[in-house]
Amino acid sequence: MDWNDPAGVAYAVAAAICAAIAFVTWRRREQNPNLAVSLTCVMLGGCWWSVGLAVAVASDNETVAAIALLAYAVGSSSMVVAFLCLAYSVARPHWVPRRR
Repeated sequence: MDWNDPAGVAYAVAAAICAAIAFVTWRRREQNPNLAVSLTCVMLGGCWWSVGLAVAVASDNETVAAIALLAYAVGSSSMVVAFLCLAYSVARPHWVPRRR
């Protein structure tokens, strides 16, 4: 791992910030649970995405970098669904996701 690259450090800092926001949002979820869960999922997706890119940028091993680039897609894909739930939570505060 080469942490001298500023992009890798920036991605790692972004992941730490997203994780901190997710932690604080989760701790204060009693006021609006749907909004808090949606925002927590958005932040965790951003954290996953940033960690994947940080590992891909900072890794010296090409195999690890390739796997990290494939793995970060999970974070960005989960953010899409979480943003949709977040939008519904803001627009309709009494909305609850249902299983079908």
